[in-house]
Amino acid sequence: MIQTFVFSQYGTGTLQIKQFIENCNDDFLMLNISSKEITLCEEAITKMIAAAQTGNVGMVYSDYFKTIDENSVPAPLIDIQKGSLRDDFNFGALVLITRAAMEFYLKNV
Repeated sequence: MIQTFVFSQYGTGTLQIKQFIENCNDDFLMLNISSKEITLCEEAITKMIAAAQTGNVGMVYSDYFKTIDENSVPAPLIDIQKGSLRDDFNFGALVLITRAAMEFYLKNV
């Protein structure tokens, strides 16, 4: 089971995130950065974990579907490339973070 941290729509402080990570015993953590309800299948989690492990990366995000008028509509995201990461970069609603990335964050906050 992967623990999920849901960011508040009114803002989430660094202290809250730090406390949650310190109490997380898993190798991976899902961050719901949208504060909205998200539905996903177990296969999605498995694929995200596999991508993190094979790609040797600290964070994984993916394309997703939006529900509009009871219809699923694709919402593809762009890949991160050198120079493309900005404050308003769209990672989607859900990202997977590795234990190594969590520990790096805790050491540098």
